[in-house]
Amino acid sequence: MKTVQSLLLVFGMLALFVGCGGKKVPPLAEISGTVVANGQSLPQVKVVFMPEPKEGEVLDAPQPSTAVTDENGKFSLKYLGNPELSGAAVGLHRITMDDVLHHESRDEPVAFRFSQSLVNASSTPLTFEVKEGGDTSVTLDITEYMGN
Repeated sequence: MKTVQSLLLVFGMLALFVGCGGKKVPPLAEISGTVVANGQSLPQVKVVFMPEPKEGEVLDAPQPSTAVTDENGKFSLKYLGNPELSGAAVGLHRITMDDVLHHESRDEPVAFRFSQSLVNASSTPLTFEVKEGGDTSVTLDITEYMGN
């Protein structure tokens, strides 16, 4: 009987531990915007806002937020930690982009439309600070990054 009680206690504690393992959602701010180059909007661009981890926060850093631009180059970010939530975590972000149009053009290949330096967080020069109650609209003009 004592063994059964011990097992129930262990399983109860394990269930409690596993149940509390979800990440806490940080403060978010809704962010929308447009991706443009040479005065033209860019459709089908995947935009990712990657939070810069603060010191001591590497494992608990907020999740990225992402969106794909529509036919007018407009986007509205969704938080990857919970895709039902709109916006991005408050704080400094590196912005990466990927060319969805290029990746989906199998029958008639389309060249990558902008510098691949924008694809990686370690090489992207684009940053944006998401502020609580701050500017929620951003225009990402990538004209200077149109060459590979």
